[in-house]
This record gives sequence, C-alpha cells and structure tokens, in this order.
Amino acid sequence: MNKQPVLSAPKIAPRQRGAALIVTLLMLVVITLLAVALINSSTVNLRIVDNMRTIQEQESMVQRAIERVSSDPSFFAPGGGDRIINFDNNLDPNNEGTNNVRVEPAQCISAFPPDGTGEDGEGSATGGTGVGGEVGTEITIWLVRACFTSDNNCDPEQHMTITQGVRTLLLVGNCV
Repeated sequence: MNKQPVLSAPKIAPRQRGAALIVTLLMLVVITLLAVALINSSTVNLRIVDNMRTIQEQESMVQRAIERVSSDPSFFAPGGGDRIINFDNNLDPNNEGTNNVRVEPAQCISAFPPDGTGEDGEGSATGGTGVGGEVGTEITIWLVRACFTSDNNCDPEQHMTITQGVRTLLLVGNCV
C-alpha cells in the first residue's frame, strides 16, 4: 500500500496589530527630521563662514588702502581731499559692483621736533633719540579713517570702517 503524505492545513498566525510598522514609520520620520535639520544647520554655517571671509577681505583691503595713502607724503598736505582706492573685484563672483576703499582726509593730532622732545618737553615716543633730524622736519601723529564701500559713503553702521593712527616724519607746517 502506497501511503501518501498527509497534508496538514496551514497554521493561522495570531492576529497582528501592526505595532512594528508604526514604530518603524515613527523612527523613519525622526531620522528624516534630523537629516533636514543637519542640512539646514550646515547651510547656515556655510553662510556664516562666507560672511566672515568677506569681512576679513574687506578689512584687509581697508588696511592696504591706509598703508598705500600713508606712504604718500602728499596725503598729509593741508587741504587734501578724500581718496578712493579701487581693488580688483574678487569678492563678487559675478563681477558686479566695485571694491572701493574711501580714505578720508587725515587729521593731525600732534607734531613735535625730531630731537626727542615732545610738545610737553618730556620726550617723544622715539625714546629721546629722535628720528630723521633733518632741518625743517617734525614728527607728526595723524588719525586716518577709511572704509570699504561700493557707494563711496562711509557710514560706520553699514560699512567696514577702520580708524588708525599713523606716525610720520614730515616737513614743518603740514600739521595744522
């Protein structure tokens, strides 16, 4: 006699309520929200770094402009006007606008002879030895204010502005 295997009826699993599916979907939503938050955070950080780089480049241009005009003795002559120094347009990737630095006329703070005595007779910042010592010269201290601007306006609230002291040996009479 040939025996055939007996087939049994499939077992019916107990009724599932879908808890694993709900937990998995919640985890997926949380992970997606974290990913979106991280992307937004990195975008904001990138903008901050780009703004800091721009500010440092503007500060560098203003400093270079002050050094450039300070090396020209005619800048300290009485009655001098503003100077506009133009730099290559490397801040704007679209090459729109300009990178101008406006240097305002220098203001003379003090002048004293190069023999080592200051205005008060107590000695100068040269340590008493004097600088230069040529006849008709004096050591002068100036305040120079410059700003990075695209519209030639130096509003300190809106533009990178630097005020710096400059000490130079000039002919007598420039500091009025």
